[in-house]
Amino acid sequence: DNSNRPLDLCKRYDNIPEKYGEKITLQQHKLTVHYFCLLMSSGICQRGEEDEDIHGFLVDDIKKEIRRSSRLRCMHCKKVGASVGCSIKRCRQMVHMPCGLEQEFIFQFTDLFPSFCKKHAPSQSCVSSPSLPLSCSVCLEPIEPVLSYNVLKCPACLGSWFHRNCVQVIHYAHSAAMFFFKCTLCNNKDQFQQEMLRMGICIPERDAAWELEENAYGDLLQVYQHCDAVNCRSQKGRKYSSQSGCFEIVRCKLCGSRGTHRKCSNLKLYESDWICADCTAAVEGKSELSELLFKMCLCRIIPKLHAWIVFLSQSQCDCQTMLNRQERKLLFKNISDFHSSLISKRYFPNQLHLI
Repeated sequence: DNSNRPLDLCKRYDNIPEKYGEKITLQQHKLTVHYFCLLMSSGICQRGEEDEDIHGFLVDDIKKEIRRSSRLRCMHCKKVGASVGCSIKRCRQMVHMPCGLEQEFIFQFTDLFPSFCKKHAPSQSCVSSPSLPLSCSVCLEPIEPVLSYNVLKCPACLGSWFHRNCVQVIHYAHSAAMFFFKCTLCNNKDQFQQEMLRMGICIPERDAAWELEENAYGDLLQVYQHCDAVNCRSQKGRKYSSQSGCFEIVRCKLCGSRGTHRKCSNLKLYESDWICADCTAAVEGKSELSELLFKMCLCRIIPKLHAWIVFLSQSQCDCQTMLNRQERKLLFKNISDFHSSLISKRYFPNQLHLI
C-alpha cells in the first residue's frame, strides 16, 4: 500500500500541497512523489510533454534521480536521498526539498527552478523606516518589521509586510493564483509577483481557487425574499411571496436588501417603488443636514446683505452729508465682507452636493 510507505524522493509521509506540491502516485510503477520535489531536484529535467507521466517528468528519469540521490546525504536530517542542491556551483549543500524549507532554503518557481541555501539566498532591503506598530497584511497579526526569511515586504508600496507562512502556506498565493495574487495594501500586481517569486513563493499559473468552485456565484442568482414590515399580514409567513397580488414581496429600490408584502405596507398593485425604513432615514437625514447648512449660510449672509441694501438706498441721497467718516468706514467694511461671501458662495452648492 503506497499510503503507508515514505515518498520516493523526500522519504516523508506529509501531504501538504501548499508547501510540497501535489502528492502524485503512479500505481503501475510503484512511484509516489511530491511535485515540488521533482521540480527542485538537481539531476532531472522535463523531457516529456505536459500530459506524459508526471507533468512531463518521465518515469525512467525519475528512477534515475532516485538512484542518484540515494548516494547523497541531507545536511538537515542526515539521511540519504538528498536530491536538491544549492545552485551556487561552489556550494555543496544538499537537502531533501522539505528539509530545505526547514533550513530556510529559497526555491524559485521560475525559469530553471534554482535553489539557494541560507548563505546564498536572495534577500530584500529595507529602504524606509517603518512606522510602528505594524501588522501582517494577510493575517493582521502583529509583525516585527525586520526583514528575514520569515518576514517579507511589498517592493512597491514599502508599507505592506507579510509572514512567509501567510503568503505561501496559509493559502493566499495558493488560492489567489497568478490572476489575483497582488499586494493586499497597494494592489500592485506585476512588481509584487516578481518579488515574491524571487523570494521563493510559488504562484500557481491558473485561475483563483474560488473561481474554480462549482456554482461559485450561485448566490448572486438569488434575490431577497423576506417581509420586513413591522406587522406582517401573511398567514404563510414572512418568507412567502406570491407571483403577483397583495402578497408579492417588493424590495427596497435603493438597497435591495429589505422587502415587504404589498399588503403589509399598503402598496397598490401597480406600485413597485418602495423604500425601506433604513434608507428613508438616511435620505431624510441628508436632506435635514443640507437644509440646516443652508439656513446657517443665510444667517451669515443676511446681515451683510442688509448693509448692501442700506448702502444702495443711501447712495441715492447725498452719502457724503449723511455719514461721517467712521460710519462710512464701517459700512465699506461690511460691503467688503459681503463681497467675499459672494465669492465663496459660488462653491457652496458643490459642497452641499458632496455631503
